Amino acid sequence: MSWVDFPRKGFEWTGTGEPTWYNTFPDSQRGFCGICGSSVAAQDDGDAELVGVTMMASTTTAT
Repeated sequence: MSWVDFPRKGFEWTGTGEPTWYNTFPDSQRGFCGICGSSVAAQDDGDAELVGVTMMASTTTAT
């Protein structure tokens, strides 16, 4: 699975909204689609400035 990191500042979830988050490690969470259960994101407490999004879950819009 390929991931891309985005700065949390200015980042927002669209579509079905924020993923369902689970603590998968003491300092790491994984986000899953609340509808189908697909893995869509990851975030680590040690790197509070970034959120990782799976390539298949990401779409970008230039503003």
